[in-house]
Amino acid sequence: MKAAAFEYHAPSHAEEIAELLGELGDGAKVIAGGQSLVPMMALRLAVFDHLIDIRNVSGLHGIEGRNGNWKSGASEHGAAEHGPGEHGAAEHGPAEHGARHGWSVWIGAGTTQAAIGGSDLVAKAVPLLARATPLIGHFQIRNRGTIGGSLAHAEAAAEYPAVALALGATVEALSPRGQRSIPVAEFFTGIWSTALEADEVLTGVTFPVWGGAGGGCGFAVEEFARGLCPGRGRGRGRAFRPGRWWRQPDPAVRYRADRARTDPAARLGGRGFGHRYDRR
Repeated sequence: MKAAAFEYHAPSHAEEIAELLGELGDGAKVIAGGQSLVPMMALRLAVFDHLIDIRNVSGLHGIEGRNGNWKSGASEHGAAEHGPGEHGAAEHGPAEHGARHGWSVWIGAGTTQAAIGGSDLVAKAVPLLARATPLIGHFQIRNRGTIGGSLAHAEAAAEYPAVALALGATVEALSPRGQRSIPVAEFFTGIWSTALEADEVLTGVTFPVWGGAGGGCGFAVEEFARGLCPGRGRGRGRAFRPGRWWRQPDPAVRYRADRARTDPAARLGGRGFGHRYDRR
């Protein structure tokens, strides 16, 4: 089958996207990599009168290390996926000095999964995100698929929503009324459903850099992702935030800070949580 006829729009600025969404209403849909949307349209499971392509919109691409409101020198841009050792970008920011309070990693909504998977900054500062990325489809999909598209699509089987929940990420959304920040725990309202208004576009996502030696560690188990942040002293944890993203209609984050400090099973990755133990 082929997609139904639609009008194509290619804005150059994020503000234009918000204006188009406000003007065109429910008949418009944002498209980035199109790895989920295009197959649905081809099967006519989804029909839209207008497609708004954000691939060439300035300000929606890149990976940056930030300290509060200040942007560090760490900035990475790119779309193609490469093998180990093929990235020559200089690394500064949270990964250079070890994780520290106030640091975060911002990723533009149009940044491809391949760029995230090949980022040294992400690997050092947000290791769970780096470990989850190769599990997404295959390299052709990761070369086009974007983090913004994955989060906005809110697919229950997707890796990035589970990781974002586990790490307590924050989503940025832009509308004609201005920009707002939405905690990911409040962003997902169900499968294929988010808190984005009809005239809002997702512009970026910020991942906090968890404190502790080596930037923290992460685990993923059957779409169940969690972040365990080592604290002072061997084997002790300061925060434990598992995010369950499947087997229920609305995603949730469960906070278990106390248990992470006292329960050896929680500190070892959650063998006592009643699911198959799979450390990745």
